[in-house]
Amino acid sequence: MDRMIKPLFLTASVFLCLADASVLPHRRQDLDWRSVTCVDAGVTDHSLYAPDRWLQVDAGDAWASVLEGWNVNLTEGRPQIHFSNNVSNYFHGPQDMFCEIFSEEGSGCTSLDLQCDDVNYPAGYFILHSFENIFAMHSNIWSAVNDAVLSNDIAGIASEFGKVPVEKQGLAISILIDIALTCWGLVMGPAWNKLIGPKFNDGTSASTVKDTTNDIVKNSMALTKDILNSRATDQLGVQNGLEAQMQALTQAWKDSVLATQQWLFGGSPEGLTQLGNMISDASMFGDGWLLDRAAHAKEVKRSINAFLIPLAWSYSPDVIYPWIATSDVPCDQDPGWNDNNQYWIQDGARDNGRYCHEGRSYWLLMGRDRNTQCDSKTGDMWCGKFDSPPGFQALVDHKYSDISLQNVVVGSINSKAANGDRNGLKVDVQAPGKEVLESYVDRGIEAPGIFNIPICPMEEAMENYYMWYQNDKEDMTNFPCNP
Repeated sequence: MDRMIKPLFLTASVFLCLADASVLPHRRQDLDWRSVTCVDAGVTDHSLYAPDRWLQVDAGDAWASVLEGWNVNLTEGRPQIHFSNNVSNYFHGPQDMFCEIFSEEGSGCTSLDLQCDDVNYPAGYFILHSFENIFAMHSNIWSAVNDAVLSNDIAGIASEFGKVPVEKQGLAISILIDIALTCWGLVMGPAWNKLIGPKFNDGTSASTVKDTTNDIVKNSMALTKDILNSRATDQLGVQNGLEAQMQALTQAWKDSVLATQQWLFGGSPEGLTQLGNMISDASMFGDGWLLDRAAHAKEVKRSINAFLIPLAWSYSPDVIYPWIATSDVPCDQDPGWNDNNQYWIQDGARDNGRYCHEGRSYWLLMGRDRNTQCDSKTGDMWCGKFDSPPGFQALVDHKYSDISLQNVVVGSINSKAANGDRNGLKVDVQAPGKEVLESYVDRGIEAPGIFNIPICPMEEAMENYYMWYQNDKEDMTNFPCNP
């Protein structure tokens, strides 16, 4: 059994070693956590506001004492291992509580049915029960990630939206890593925000707690990147095909969940600071931390498919250039694109493909390949009418993980707006800033940079097509729109 953490008085030097005191769990100055009993209202009255319960048992001071004892143990030469089991020993809780380990044989951090009387102080019950629920949350995420890829219809997307190389050839490793990191931010940002988000209502700590969410997501993405880079040649190589690559991504994400769990409970100052922020205010009590496994699996699929759908268009042998045409006409009026001897758009695409957003009309259209669609034999610049892209009806029907035409159009609008009303937004997903991480939480797959289809008026696109046909269009970035 691990030796018990020594209960010591907290010193300023220990605070500096362990964490910024301003982000330690809320503490109460007029109460000693050792004097609270299991019959006090903070323990027995589950209807009380969770942060108030945390204060009433003085769990913040108890946590500070835990950190001090842990730090002293390290200075005495104890190994930095089994933090959660040391904490359990400190509060006379369950033996062999290894929350940093996921194991089929069990880690002693789940199904404990822990009650206040099972430990020596109520604050210990609050802390250990929070540990157990963090473990359960990450275990649920770990399983949901596996469920998502096993049930995802990658082949269906490949055939309906174009041609993704499902079996014979996979995607470039750089593309895969961008997909993996962005999807992970999209999935884990909302997951952790669900846990920590309610604290945003506290104006005194809102910015600190939001930064905590960002830090946890960013650290998890860094762990994922390291895992992916270590497997880039053998498991993620283009020779494996897309389905095998997606399975490899799944395993990397699952390993990232485990790595995050190990980081939180690994005993480092940084990990313990974030662990303290997660359990503070009794956030892990009640049902606020619970994640529905099926719903989480769906979000994993949505984030993956938000990348696969545009990739299917780009890998199509027909050289599809999806773009979004705009018009200032009211949403119930004809844009006039087929008037006065103009024939720019198929009638069905014009009549059924409109998406109205904030009073403006948008049409998701398929670009044209001059080598297959233009009349090069006669020299005519006529290249046929624009039509809706492959898979358009699947977007209207929300067929694949509920991804819709709205997601594609509004996401692209958000990308252009975030880029100063210019097409071609570039997001550094390998070193995302605060705004990027928060957009994942606030907007999901409609966050800037997820759907990034160029947007412009029909007249601009037609002019660029004419220039392209005459070999006068040198900059094809964001074609057929301007940058």
